[in-house]
Amino acid sequence: MKILKSSVIGLVVLFVIAAVATATMVIKQNTIDIVINDNISPVIQNVKYRNPVKTEGVSIAGDKTFEITTDGVFGELKEQFPVYEVSLYKNLKNSELIDVIYTSLAENMPVFCLIAAPDEDVGLCTVVELDVSGDKVVLGDLHGEMTTYSVRDFLRAARFDSDENMDLFMKLKFALEIFSKNTVFTLEQQPE
Repeated sequence: MKILKSSVIGLVVLFVIAAVATATMVIKQNTIDIVINDNISPVIQNVKYRNPVKTEGVSIAGDKTFEITTDGVFGELKEQFPVYEVSLYKNLKNSELIDVIYTSLAENMPVFCLIAAPDEDVGLCTVVELDVSGDKVVLGDLHGEMTTYSVRDFLRAARFDSDENMDLFMKLKFALEIFSKNTVFTLEQQPE
């Protein structure tokens, strides 16, 4: 009887700890969501972003299988592009996300991003073109198909706001940082 009572108490304690940890992670993610969703009006009006930028000829091999998580993509990019320095930027503010993408494309270097994909939970894309003043972002998927977004729709997809009915399991993946929002991966020439 004492063993059963101790087991029940132990399970209750574990449940309470798990519930508190989950609630803490969800609150943390909600705070990140508020911070990253900054006003992009100054970006749209900034003369720095007036000229469209794009890159061509670089994509992720579509025939490979790898885990589409923030860390999985980072490792895959390092493997596929060993002559480049791969940088990971996650949970960027909208304005920072636009700046990182623009700066990299202006240097003719590719940018890869995680977005809410219509057919999947998370999609990996190559940012092919960014035209802030023309309100256009062109993304290439793993199969080479191109999709054009408005800047605001792209940002919604990068923040995973376009998935309004996200299930709890997916929300926990963000809270546990298996995935991260407003996430991009850039390539830079390694110093010689």
